[in-house]
Amino acid sequence: MATLLLFPGFELPSVLCQESSLSYQALQKVYQSYLLGDSEAGKGHCQSAINALNKAAASDPTRYSGPIHCRLAECYRQLKDNARAAAEARKCLALDPGYDEAYYELGLIAWQAKRYEDCIRHLEKYIAVSKDSASKAAARQFLDEVYVFSKFKSANDHISGGRYAQAVRELDQVVKYDPSRYSAAVHKSLAYALGR
Repeated sequence: MATLLLFPGFELPSVLCQESSLSYQALQKVYQSYLLGDSEAGKGHCQSAINALNKAAASDPTRYSGPIHCRLAECYRQLKDNARAAAEARKCLALDPGYDEAYYELGLIAWQAKRYEDCIRHLEKYIAVSKDSASKAAARQFLDEVYVFSKFKSANDHISGGRYAQAVRELDQVVKYDPSRYSAAVHKSLAYALGR
């Protein structure tokens, strides 16, 4: 139980990690590698961050596994390696199901990969489980933007295919989000579809 107090500022993961086989010094090295990786990621040095974070992850599972793998996911996403990014975010959740930031990261990965329905699903999950009200508010705003964009894109695909009634249905769903940064384009497409 002494290792639970090892490093303040980290909450105990929702799944009790089996780090008892690690010595105090070994766990301290994991933490130091995590801090180095976190610092490098914050500076935008993704590859050096990945190297340090992978060194920390070599001792999985520890109480730091969630933050380590979520930060790895962020680094891989920034390098546009969406498959590895998603794998790291899922590993984060497997090792620490209570680490809610992984859902937000999965949403960002899906957005980058243009998988809008997946993005919406992950953001909704993040909003449902997060306890941070400011982060939830930002996620809600991003979720609304993703929803509007995805419906707008779908409507334009319908217009291109001559399916104007479907386009109108899609666009009718997003006008309630006015004003948004897509409002002008949405209304232009709606006017075009209605005029057909």
